[in-house]
Amino acid sequence: MDYFPITIAHDKAFCNRVQERCYLKELITARRHTVVIAPRRYGKTSLIAQCLSELKMPHVTMELTLVTTAHDVEKLIANHVSAFLYTVLPKTTKAKTKILKLFQWLNPQLTLTAHGQSLQFKPDWQNHPTKNIAEILKKLNEAAKLANKKMVIVMDEFQQLSLIDNHTIEASIRHAMQYSTHISYIFSGSHRHMLLSMFNNKNQPFYNSCEILSLTRIHHDDYVKFIQHAAKEKWHKNIPLETLNALFELTEYHPNYINRVCGYLWLTHQFPTTQNIHHYWDECVQSKQAEFSENILSLSANQKRVFSYLARHPTKQVSDHDFCNAVQLPEASVRQAVKVLLKKDYLQKNKEGVISVLDPAMKSYLNSLFG
Repeated sequence: MDYFPITIAHDKAFCNRVQERCYLKELITARRHTVVIAPRRYGKTSLIAQCLSELKMPHVTMELTLVTTAHDVEKLIANHVSAFLYTVLPKTTKAKTKILKLFQWLNPQLTLTAHGQSLQFKPDWQNHPTKNIAEILKKLNEAAKLANKKMVIVMDEFQQLSLIDNHTIEASIRHAMQYSTHISYIFSGSHRHMLLSMFNNKNQPFYNSCEILSLTRIHHDDYVKFIQHAAKEKWHKNIPLETLNALFELTEYHPNYINRVCGYLWLTHQFPTTQNIHHYWDECVQSKQAEFSENILSLSANQKRVFSYLARHPTKQVSDHDFCNAVQLPEASVRQAVKVLLKKDYLQKNKEGVISVLDPAMKSYLNSLFG
């Protein structure tokens, strides 16, 4: 049993998030469309997948990372809907024909492949992609209604659509979503500030259209319980709390890094100690040196100064006299640098208003440069 996957966590490998899980399932069941917001590698995809698994609802996930044009989105949605539709078609010929008739304009064809039978659309596109996108999604809702099934559409890396055709694709999806009676929509993405702008900006099509679920890091007590359970199963004993505290101090409860460190120790059959945790953490930081260096080199001179200083001195007062003196920048330049770094998810601000480096491995790397 892999309790610490670095990809999607399922079932027993899914750690806690009881409150978020219950809330998201309630939203899905009530057909309250939702956007899941969190920094990269915080477990958004795992949370969504776990909820859908527990609900046992038919669903399709559309990954929008590579779309760059309206035609890309049109093709991607058509392909996903055709593949998904086949899995939920009724068994009887009469009911199946009735549903396929909804998509007659897309020339649906049942074909036999090496993997069995599949449904494919062979359209002769006549309309603009935005109109086709809205129509496909609306017809899928009608199909769900005819089949008497509740369904879920997940659109990941949704912020990519804000870069295409002046928000017209967003408007077409919002149009279909408004008419949805049997489909719940979930949106997520790795650029949370772009995503938030799409849903919180009153000039954007999705303004005030969805519930917003923001994920934070998993609580200390929940991680202790989860890790100790995994340790008992593997080594039949608990890990000393001082060892766990060393893990938490280095990773700062970041889900991806917790899983990386623990995953390594479990897979190499090393009972966790303060020493081997520090050793692997140093190796992990070193392995990401090229990535971190590239990220830092992409920053302006002012942003580098502010970023490196905050790695060593997290603070609420980023524009006071002492901070400005320390980084040797005027207040306006500091504010601008912090704004950009927050927007790019290099920095984070907690509930108490303290601003710090978001990625704990990046923080360790920056601190190593200063000895």
